[in-house]
Amino acid sequence: MSFFSDTRERPDLIAVDKAGNVVVIELKRDDSGSNLEWQAIKYASYLSKFSKDEVLTYFAKYRNNTNEEDTSLENEIADFIEEGSIEDLNKRQRIILVSHRFAKEVTSAVYWLIDNYKLDIKCVQVTPYHDAEHGNYYLQSTTILPVAGVENLLIGAAERTTASLAGPVKKDDVITSVCEQLFNKLGARLDFSLMPTKRSRWAGLGGSSFRYFHLWYSGDYWDNWNMSYKVWLFPEPESGVIKSVKLSFSFNEKALLINGINELKIEKVSEILQKYLEENGYKAYKKTSFSGIEIRFKYDMDNLLDRLSKLITHTKPDIQAILEQ
Repeated sequence: MSFFSDTRERPDLIAVDKAGNVVVIELKRDDSGSNLEWQAIKYASYLSKFSKDEVLTYFAKYRNNTNEEDTSLENEIADFIEEGSIEDLNKRQRIILVSHRFAKEVTSAVYWLIDNYKLDIKCVQVTPYHDAEHGNYYLQSTTILPVAGVENLLIGAAERTTASLAGPVKKDDVITSVCEQLFNKLGARLDFSLMPTKRSRWAGLGGSSFRYFHLWYSGDYWDNWNMSYKVWLFPEPESGVIKSVKLSFSFNEKALLINGINELKIEKVSEILQKYLEENGYKAYKKTSFSGIEIRFKYDMDNLLDRLSKLITHTKPDIQAILEQ
């Protein structure tokens, strides 16, 4: 059955969700290839031109091909939709990409589309398992993009950027200067090989309560939010004087999985952090797919330097060794 005029292309699966959106689902049995997202975007663009009646017509053709008893499709879909009405059918389109492995060209493009254009697109990784004892096969599915928790961080980042440009927080203010001093002094405390190669360019605005300054390294696994050492500074609202600081290391499990780090390695990283936590009075941190350790204390530059340099010295080499195995 041909779906589109002027082309013989056709999507793998088309669905309708509870909001009446048409969903394009592209399936790859092994590797995603490098342009899976482009295929799906084309199909979604074609389907965006379909009227409600055209969607119902193609659904009817599918039902006839499967020899199911014909019923009132419009009433059936109207009963299925929970948000809006049948008149809203295909007002929006969604994309789901399904594969055993995703090429970095695909995940990079999808991440960019989500971040910059808020496109409703998902990457779902499926892993087959064989139960030899019972002769059964299973599929485990994991949504690897959008990464759980990152959606809020991305939206928050946009809001914080706007606030920093329009409000009283400037890129060269006193707290950013404190962060610069911290980074410069850290170089005297750490071996050259342990010195972070990347950092926040200024003290970001974390809502109305704190400012953040992150440190990380070049490479596939390290990232501003997804795996970094984090310094969050809590100033007094009126005076701007820093009263306390939260120091942490955290990582995003799903982001590591995207980059080819298996669950065993992630577990070993967690064990390193657990040991450091027990020996140094930190607390465990867990939120959605983010895990890590954190400690909050009264602000003092020397104390912060001591704690940060110790945290990096005792965790970074072992974590890096595990990730590179």
